Amino acid sequence: MLIVYIYIFLSKCERSANSKTILLLQMYIKQMKSEYQLEIINRIRQLREERNYSQWKIATLLGISCGQMGSIESRRAPHKYTLAQIYSICVEFDYPIEHLFLEESDYTENRNIIATLISKIVMYEKR
Repeated sequence: MLIVYIYIFLSKCERSANSKTILLLQMYIKQMKSEYQLEIINRIRQLREERNYSQWKIATLLGISCGQMGSIESRRAPHKYTLAQIYSICVEFDYPIEHLFLEESDYTENRNIIATLISKIVMYEKR
């Protein structure tokens, strides 16, 4: 939703705002997580909480700082999990990685589930 407001701001102020301001806002937009990335991160957070893992424990597992872990789970910071980190978490939780990316409807509506999984992983990786 914030992205929509920024685009409206850019379109209305483009004539009056200087190019540096517009460039900074465009850079900010590019750094934000997509809704799909947030959805995957929230699924992982839910798994973490269900298994009584703290952010610190996951950070230790992944070899990152607690601050970076907090940034990953924050809506406002641009950081997200890498696919290698997602894989490590799924192995730790004994949770099939495809369950993070696929919905129940994907199994019933699609004949080519592998292509669907790959397209969703690619969508997660895009910024």
